[in-house]
Amino acid sequence: FAADHPWLSSPLRTQQPETYFTNLRDGDSIETPFVLKFGLSRYGLAPIVKPVDGAGHHHLLVNRDLPLDFTQPLPFNDQYIHFGKGQMETVLNFQPGEYTLRLLLADDKHIPYFIYSKPLKITVTKKNEGVDP
Repeated sequence: FAADHPWLSSPLRTQQPETYFTNLRDGDSIETPFVLKFGLSRYGLAPIVKPVDGAGHHHLLVNRDLPLDFTQPLPFNDQYIHFGKGQMETVLNFQPGEYTLRLLLADDKHIPYFIYSKPLKITVTKKNEGVDP
């Protein structure tokens, strides 16, 4: 690959930061509880109590589209789950049904970055009571 030509660049230099699910794919069927794991590339992760430039924390959007206004903080409710301690995983305890999940990275004030995953549609087939994931 001739990356030294001025009109060409290496794919590594053009890739944008990305957040994604590491153990779940679009169309998967799962039973809960389920340990859902997050990934993040080309960006930093930091808890909100210790803000770091160039870093953020994950938010799990459940059955929600991306916000229309990326200048406003994300709400706190069951459809916008915050991981302000810098967590990279969570336990899903959803009831059986269909869900759309998406990760969105935001700063220490919960203002979203333009770093988000593709929407992922999953089906929960069974909720197992009294099971430790």
